[in-house]
Amino acid sequence: MNKPLGILFDIGDTIIEHVHNNPIEGIKKILEVSDNPHQVTAEQIQEFALKLTKETFDKRDEFNLEINFKSFQKLLYEYFNIQFKVDIQEIEKIFCKYTYKSKPSEGIQDLFKTLSSYNIKYGALSNSTFSKETLIYELEGNNLYQNFEFIISSCDYCLRKPNKILFDLAQRKLGINPENIWFIGDSYKYDIEGSKKAGMVPIWYNRKTIQIDKAADCIEVKSLQEITKMIIELYTF
Repeated sequence: MNKPLGILFDIGDTIIEHVHNNPIEGIKKILEVSDNPHQVTAEQIQEFALKLTKETFDKRDEFNLEINFKSFQKLLYEYFNIQFKVDIQEIEKIFCKYTYKSKPSEGIQDLFKTLSSYNIKYGALSNSTFSKETLIYELEGNNLYQNFEFIISSCDYCLRKPNKILFDLAQRKLGINPENIWFIGDSYKYDIEGSKKAGMVPIWYNRKTIQIDKAADCIEVKSLQEITKMIIELYTF
């Protein structure tokens, strides 16, 4: 195996782990910075959001296209004649902050330090309806936004993983040949299949011990510490 000259990461369940998810809390905070003339409740908004989800989010994989959270929110709230008092980017951050709680994945800080010590460039490519700015906001909240070359969020580019175009875009941004790039992610479908098509070295962070028959065609690890050890060994010997 070649020494990695560049690393690409998935974000959710790879760099960070979400430990709390309650959209009602996020909606309530958004209503605090909105004009709500009909006094629509957070519960009513969430009920409609679930219906919209079936028309939008649930069809993303079918067409390999990504939904933009900001557009979704505009439709959701304007349907009830609710107007935001703050910028839509701030609405996105408010929802992210109060809906989700996350923590750094075990071993990620040591892995980042190892990459920096060997001058290995790294970036992130994530399937997300949140914009790059909000993903950075969440990483900063976990003290994890350090030395990234770039962050790519699928919603900023219309497509979603495993579309090869997104991986090619990330490779071009790193400026490294794909065979010298490791892609680390927790999803076999999105991360492993996509990075393989792009000619990268797929590293499946299978922390949930999912059983897949064809997983032998990639490097499978159960912890980020294993990846750190692999890199140190490759650069030491």
